[in-house]
Amino acid sequence: MGEEHLIQLTLSGDRSAFQTLVESHQSAIHHYIQKLIQNPQDAQDLCQRVFMKCFTGLRNLREPEKFTSWLYTIARNKVYDYNRRNTTKHVSMDTADFRESELVMENELGANPAVVLDARMKAALIRRAVDALPDKQSEVIILKIYHNLKFIEIAEIMDLSINTVKSRLYYGLSTLKDRFKQWDLEDYVV
Repeated sequence: MGEEHLIQLTLSGDRSAFQTLVESHQSAIHHYIQKLIQNPQDAQDLCQRVFMKCFTGLRNLREPEKFTSWLYTIARNKVYDYNRRNTTKHVSMDTADFRESELVMENELGANPAVVLDARMKAALIRRAVDALPDKQSEVIILKIYHNLKFIEIAEIMDLSINTVKSRLYYGLSTLKDRFKQWDLEDYVV
């Protein structure tokens, strides 16, 4: 069942259709929010607020085929509202974000503790490097690399031109490349 059909069913009163929409996007939206703020409890709360806003605003969605971009835009706006109330830096690649990739690394690298430790240290340096980027660049990197969104989707979410998105990604990756070089990690690719 496609998203557009689920949206129509939801609008006609089928709450199970909306639950299916939530289940298909909840993990990605929560992950995105958690990357942008450093508080897991608040990330969960914001995720719930995103889907409440989605439910109440679904009738106003003009282009159902752009549901995913619209949902990320709601999430981004909720994060900005949260950040206005909290003055801490909001873009973060916290440790929880890499748990899954670390498990994959451990499986791929075998049981050699030295190799696994080296890989974890490199992952921590990458988190530090992404955290140190300007927020606008790190957000594009998070959306493009960690959420695999298309440039057009990121442009819609951030209300930017595609060229601006590409430029921010380019400059962010260039900065990361320079940092990796300084830290002797130039062979690592984000």
